[in-house]
Amino acid sequence: MSDLSQLLDRLDFSHAVLLGFSAGASVVTSFAAEHPERVEALLLLAPGSLPVAGREAPPAQPQSRLSLAEAVPLYAKAMAPRNLFMYLLSLANPDTAHAFGGDAEMDARFAELEQLSAGGLTCSGEPAQPPASPPGHYLHEQLQREPGTGLTGEDLKRLQSVPVLLLRGVCDYIPRSEAEYTATQLPQAQLVDVAGAGHALLEEQPAVVHAEIERFLAEHPAM
Repeated sequence: MSDLSQLLDRLDFSHAVLLGFSAGASVVTSFAAEHPERVEALLLLAPGSLPVAGREAPPAQPQSRLSLAEAVPLYAKAMAPRNLFMYLLSLANPDTAHAFGGDAEMDARFAELEQLSAGGLTCSGEPAQPPASPPGHYLHEQLQREPGTGLTGEDLKRLQSVPVLLLRGVCDYIPRSEAEYTATQLPQAQLVDVAGAGHALLEEQPAVVHAEIERFLAEHPAM
C-alpha cells in the first residue's frame, strides 16, 4: 500500500479515483480503507472476493469454464514434475522458489499456462488478446496470496461513504454472489453486469466498460 501512496505523492495527487482490475480491485479497496482521505471513488472491474478478514471466499478459477478437452492439456502441463514442484515451492517460500527458478523460466511457464486457460476468461470461450505486458509468475502468486490487508469492521466503516462502481461480466468465472457480497458491504456501490463478457470484460466489451465509467463519473461531478 505504501507504493501506491508514494505514487500519488510523486504525481502530486492529494486524492484520486482508483481503478483496480481482478486482484487489483482488492488492492485499491484495501488502500481506500487505509487512506479514505486520498480516494474519491473506486472503479472495480471484474473484482475477486472482497478481502474481509476471517471470511473464506469460494474457490474460483478460469479453468472451471473450460471443456474437458480444453482442461486436459492445461492440467497435464501444470502437473509436470518441475511445474508442480515450483508451484508448491512458490506457495511455501517465494524467495527460495526464486533461487530455484528465475524470472525468465517461471514467466514463460506462467504465460503458457495462462494461454491454455485463456478460454475460461471470456464469454465466447475464445481466448482474448493477451495483454502487451502480462504479469509475471511471482507477481501473480504474490497478488493471489496478498490481494489486500484483510478488511476489518473498522476498515469497512471507513469505506461506507466511498462511491464504488463494480463492473463484472455475466460469464465471469467468479460467482456473482461475490460481487453481491461486495455491494452489501460497500453501500455506495453500483453493481453492473456487462453482457457478452467474462472476466476479460475489457477486451470483450471495451465500449460498454468505458461508457459505464463515464456515466458513473458524470454522476459524481465532485470528483
